[in-house]
Amino acid sequence: MADEPDNATNSGSGPPAIKEGADVANPFNDFLGIEIVEAVAGECMMRLALRPEHMNPNDVAHGGVVSTLIDAATGTAVRTLLLERSESERVHVTVDLHVTYLAPAFGKELVAKARVMRGGRTAVFSEAEVRDDTGRVVARGTVTYLLVVSPSPRGS
Repeated sequence: MADEPDNATNSGSGPPAIKEGADVANPFNDFLGIEIVEAVAGECMMRLALRPEHMNPNDVAHGGVVSTLIDAATGTAVRTLLLERSESERVHVTVDLHVTYLAPAFGKELVAKARVMRGGRTAVFSEAEVRDDTGRVVARGTVTYLLVVSPSPRGS
């Protein structure tokens, strides 16, 4: 994954890029302002421009915002892997989320880089790192997902 990609296209060799919104769209991420920078099979980079409502009373990004960014980036990395494996009927659900906060998240933007460490038939293990706009690592996280067959659509 490139350090500073412009979009979700892949002009070189390696895993195919997943276009933004290609079955990885998430209304919750949209609500928070989390954007896909790049997503390739098993990897994802996401960006969040910090807004006043993301901050705690100390003017630091709220820990829940940081952990949500980790969950969003790792979840999208998992989704791209499922799409690559043509298993789009399966969904992933978070069963364990562990975050280590390393520094206060100041600044205007956070960027998360995530990757799938190991993907099996029923569980997927992933990790992510979050950096502030100075490049300082502010948190690291590991997330375990359970893979299940998608239930009926809402309202059915």
